[in-house]
Amino acid sequence: MKKWGIWGAVFVVALSAAYLAGRTRGGNRDSASSLPGYIGFEPPAIDLGELPWNTIIPFTAVFANGGNSPVLFESVTTSCGCVVISEDYEGATVPPSERITLEGLLDTEYRPGRVARTVTISASCQQTFELELACAVKPTYELSPDGLCFGIEDPSPQSVELASEQGVEFVSVAADEPWLLPSFDGRTLEVAVDWALLSAGEHYGAVNVYTNDRYVPAVRLPVTAQQAPGAYLAAATVYLLDDVRHVVRLRGLEQDSTVAFMSVQALPSGIELELRRTELRLSQPAGPSGLQTPVYVDLSDGSQLAFMLYY
Repeated sequence: MKKWGIWGAVFVVALSAAYLAGRTRGGNRDSASSLPGYIGFEPPAIDLGELPWNTIIPFTAVFANGGNSPVLFESVTTSCGCVVISEDYEGATVPPSERITLEGLLDTEYRPGRVARTVTISASCQQTFELELACAVKPTYELSPDGLCFGIEDPSPQSVELASEQGVEFVSVAADEPWLLPSFDGRTLEVAVDWALLSAGEHYGAVNVYTNDRYVPAVRLPVTAQQAPGAYLAAATVYLLDDVRHVVRLRGLEQDSTVAFMSVQALPSGIELELRRTELRLSQPAGPSGLQTPVYVDLSDGSQLAFMLYY
């Protein structure tokens, strides 16, 4: 009788352990360290820090039951497909004063920048519990500078350097506004503004950079063009060819008959010019080519305009 009593006790303990393991399947559990009465994720938010783009990052989350009754998981859902819970925790039970550890994966393929996602548990206690996941996803390439600002007083094209730690190749660029003129050679992007298409005021546009990997999201380069209120030149970028006359017109104040060109500065020798009231006519009969210089024009109202001359 004594022998059977010992083995009976062992059998009861083993059966109880197996029962509890089945009731808490899907994760490891231990004593809850949260305050008495607290039920939910511990902590309720996890910041995974800065992560590289297009990688899969594992994470663990702890659910604590500080209440007096078991909590049965009826469903575990995520806010999008980029978050996957590794096991099926539906039907798992967390006894009072116990915790369960959930394991999951976060895929950073969707977009660079700050990312916020959620994991939601619907429980038998007619409650839902949310875990907030956050991270900062680094893009596969960067642009320096990450924005451009043009002014009518400085119409020169500006350069942007493209860099990639993952060896991404840059294939093409495209602007979302007709007055933006982007081009690139290798890893250098050059952006110019066609002032002839802009009226007075501020204008905003963007340049998209595309790569050889269709899964790499395009990075937008913000561009601001600040057009001076009042008179402006059309166009502010002039290309001269041999024996071709080019006309630069004064725009914006055609209704004011008192404003006209007065003088021109920084024109190179060999360039012929003719000043009219609202027109500046340029030509290059012969001479060197492949040069550029800024040109400053004084107006009769005391203001000064400028454009870039290529010849």
